[in-house]
Amino acid sequence: MTRHAGILSWSLAGLCLVLGLTGLVLGDGGVSWPQGILFSYRLGRVLAGFLGGASLALAGFLFQTLFRNPLADAYLLGVSQGAALGAACCLLLGGPLLAPWLSLGAFLGGAGALLLTLGLGRRESTSPEGLLLHGIVGGALLSGALLCLLSRANSTQVAGVTWWMLGDLQAVPPLALGLLAGALLLISLLVFFWGNALNALALGDSWAQSLGIPPTRIRLTLLPLAALLVALCVSSMGIISFVGLLVPQGLRRLLGGDARKSLLPILLGGGAFLQLCDLLAKLADPVRPLPVGVLTSLAGGIFLLAALRRRRPL
Repeated sequence: MTRHAGILSWSLAGLCLVLGLTGLVLGDGGVSWPQGILFSYRLGRVLAGFLGGASLALAGFLFQTLFRNPLADAYLLGVSQGAALGAACCLLLGGPLLAPWLSLGAFLGGAGALLLTLGLGRRESTSPEGLLLHGIVGGALLSGALLCLLSRANSTQVAGVTWWMLGDLQAVPPLALGLLAGALLLISLLVFFWGNALNALALGDSWAQSLGIPPTRIRLTLLPLAALLVALCVSSMGIISFVGLLVPQGLRRLLGGDARKSLLPILLGGGAFLQLCDLLAKLADPVRPLPVGVLTSLAGGIFLLAALRRRRPL
């Protein structure tokens, strides 16, 4: 299994490199090596795709492991919608005063959404169907609150926030990429060092406690960090759904559930998946590319439909 994980990691790393170089040379309806400002723009978009995909995939892996639930995902849990609401409050209500605190607002909104979902389904949190349904309910409530907020904004603000909600990798600020890269590195190291504890948690709290592992402390540490990754992505790229569901699920089938062996493939797989979706969005319309969140939503919908048609647990 370790050998398979190594081969898969090298393959995904090569795929990320190929997709990144393709993203650099492809754009504006033609193929050319960019120069100057255009190079910085395309490089920023490539980095945003890799870092955003890796962060969302790691967050999804953490949600699924900590809840022992294969359906746990930032979008299905309502965390993405909560982060979008928190960021929109900073943009629409705070104006220039709160705009620099966009990531903090998104984090508070995402963490609050996670607490809302757990509060709604506190008796059914161990059921995949129960967690999914309460996450959808919480996400719907938060989306309704966001629409209510947009209804009070002017047309320019509505257009900007609506496009941002679709999920897009254009013009992500370098500072946001730096924050996301730093958070992703630190949380990845923590997951690696706590790999055995996560493996024990995946078997159940009683098993973890018998090994001297405190389940509550680990969850209280890692769940906010997973929400932080989602919030940083939402505040800079908008809502990009289902990456945290598709990538960990696919790799879990190939590598099993070992946290340490799966960590690097999940990071590389998430980055490659979002880069691929962004490349397809460019190819669909080079002049005005589709928002990448549209493609990830379609992919997630197809995945969930196929899972329902199989009528068996994921």
